[in-house]
Amino acid sequence: MRIAYLFTTFPVLSETFLQREIQAMRRMPVSIELYSIHRGENNFEGIPVDCFSKWNLLKLFWLLPWNVLKNPQLMVETLNPLFRRQPSSFQNIAETLLGLAFALIYENHFRKNPPDLFHGVWATMPASAAMLLSKLTGIPFTMGAHAYDVYRHRGDWLLPEKIRAASLIHTTTEATQKTLITHGAHPDRCIVISRGLFHFPSMNAPQPISTPLRLISIGRLVEKKGYFEQFEIYAYLRDKGLDFKATIIGGGYLKEQLTRRIEDLELTKHVTLLGSLPIEKTLEHLCQSDIMLFTGKIANDGDRDGLPNVIPEAMACGIPVITTPVAGVPEAIYNNRTGLIVTLRNHEGWYEAITHLRDNPSLRSSIRNHAREWVENNFDAKNNARQLAEHLRAICFNHP
Repeated sequence: MRIAYLFTTFPVLSETFLQREIQAMRRMPVSIELYSIHRGENNFEGIPVDCFSKWNLLKLFWLLPWNVLKNPQLMVETLNPLFRRQPSSFQNIAETLLGLAFALIYENHFRKNPPDLFHGVWATMPASAAMLLSKLTGIPFTMGAHAYDVYRHRGDWLLPEKIRAASLIHTTTEATQKTLITHGAHPDRCIVISRGLFHFPSMNAPQPISTPLRLISIGRLVEKKGYFEQFEIYAYLRDKGLDFKATIIGGGYLKEQLTRRIEDLELTKHVTLLGSLPIEKTLEHLCQSDIMLFTGKIANDGDRDGLPNVIPEAMACGIPVITTPVAGVPEAIYNNRTGLIVTLRNHEGWYEAITHLRDNPSLRSSIRNHAREWVENNFDAKNNARQLAEHLRAICFNHP
């Protein structure tokens, strides 16, 4: 079975879960070809990555009219929804058009050397390319559909068409699966398979809580991570007399605003923004922390996290997690068993949860063990990639 994996950009530091999926797939009886439509690197661990050159877009001057003449009905079916439906954002317009352009330009490439399946890892640009390639070549396509694709600005521009046309939709949380089904996805063709860790880290031996208390939060500096509300929590902890140091790892467009907010709340002695770090350094900071905080929320544009990978990664390391109950997070964090759940603006609740963990070594131990058990059972990249490969193989086997 040969699968053409289509990415927006590959590899990306913030998408290490996709790299783990590829690492697991290459160890199976599956041949994978990697295509990165918007930038990327030419090689990933010895696997060539076909990076789409924007110079190829010049070919559209003759390929687009040629396809309109050759396949008028197909092109009308593909392009008509773009005029009937309001796009979700300017970014999504660019992503959709670039994905469709990639398909027109690479049609001949895939006709000469056809894969058994196109798999778009996101329901945005990659799935746009995969859907049109499938229509042009008759080769089936599958896609990933995750929280960003489904919720932000009401979802991707062509999401309804992709849901109907895809042979299989892969998502990672039951919360997103339910939303996709309400959008028309057939339950039998919309599967939930988590991402995963390729190697499980050794759990740190239980350590006494340090003074000051070491808190950590990891994630991009974007609205849905709830950092402004998190800083309000830190101000409340300080006012209650809690001795703590909070480290935040991640980069993003809110960095300057968040830096000013730290100063406004007089938290410079308590909160440090480290920016983006390599995965090894991030794990080093994580393993040296006492508690991880995740303050995810639904952003004004509808975007939210499904189950951010940093939560299972902290669980695997033995770092207790306190989190908000957003989207798919409660599918991994069961309150008082695999972590603690507090609503975002309940400042007293955050103080009580943090001090409760600090003062109860038996609770920390219980959460550590149950969290690690959940990760080993649900977040193994090799097992989860094997499940996905079996579903993809079934699509290829059943397709004429």
